[in-house]
Amino acid sequence: MSRSTRLAFLIAGAALLALLVIRIDVVGVRRAVAAADVRLLAAAGGLLAVNILIKALRWQVMVHRLTGARLDLPSAVTSIFAGVAAASFSPARTVDLAKPMLLKQRLGVGLATSTGAVLVERYLDGAALVVLFGASIALVPVARGSQFQPALAAAGILLVAGIIALASPEMVRTLMTRLIQRLPLPIEIREGSARVTDAFASSLALWRTRRNIWLLLGMSVLAALCEAARLVAVFGAMREPLGLAGGMLVFSAANLVAILALIPGGIGITELSMAGVAALVLRTTAIRGSIVAAVVLDRLLSYYLVVGIGALILIGMSRITRRQTVAGQSDG
Repeated sequence: MSRSTRLAFLIAGAALLALLVIRIDVVGVRRAVAAADVRLLAAAGGLLAVNILIKALRWQVMVHRLTGARLDLPSAVTSIFAGVAAASFSPARTVDLAKPMLLKQRLGVGLATSTGAVLVERYLDGAALVVLFGASIALVPVARGSQFQPALAAAGILLVAGIIALASPEMVRTLMTRLIQRLPLPIEIREGSARVTDAFASSLALWRTRRNIWLLLGMSVLAALCEAARLVAVFGAMREPLGLAGGMLVFSAANLVAILALIPGGIGITELSMAGVAALVLRTTAIRGSIVAAVVLDRLLSYYLVVGIGALILIGMSRITRRQTVAGQSDG
């Protein structure tokens, strides 16, 4: 995606976020925040930490089974923060170059190999959303309404793509290679994309075994459940009782719609979708100030805070790389 197209998507997301802000009942939001249950907000922070820890452990498992090397836990946690920040500038958060760069620095793993693993990781996150959304359809009657057709469409696309990818990695390799050949790309990007495609197909062949896929999918679903529980805790702090099934629906539906919208980081569309779905689950005809407050606080905690920490890590990585380059030139 070109820079101008990416900018256009970001502007669209900002416009959607502005639409939510314009409709805010400022007095209601202020009242809800002032009356917030601090203990539940602290619990939400704890669930965020557990979510990051599970994803870091999953990345450790993937790195070990891919390379045979063991990545230490602090480096894995750092990779999660940096990865969220790096992927926030790509549509549906699909492209994350931070993890491959960190893995190359720590263990000397090739960028193509680790990028292929990152793409599989994104597939696992998408599969976890589909699992939560499917469960919430069975548990929450309102989820069967026509309002959820966009989320259902996104879940269907992810499910079909995942089945095809796991059933035939070679088909994925062939289709992606043909697509790359037809795109008007510079030769360097074309060759790099071809290497990543090969690594992605090889990763799929590795991860689709029963020994690997069920462990990684289980960890991914557990991480997603922590996200839904965190959302429930934040809404509970605002005196809005979603319940775990409702939290699963709000979290999965909003993120599936964000994937379909292709807006980098899901900015705007995620917040708007979360507020709308939460209002349906809570059976209210209007988006109350307490609902908006819960959505904004949850996104600040779970996304913008993580992106901010990840951005600081990326800046530190850039400075270290620059110093190493200068030192290497001086030695030469």
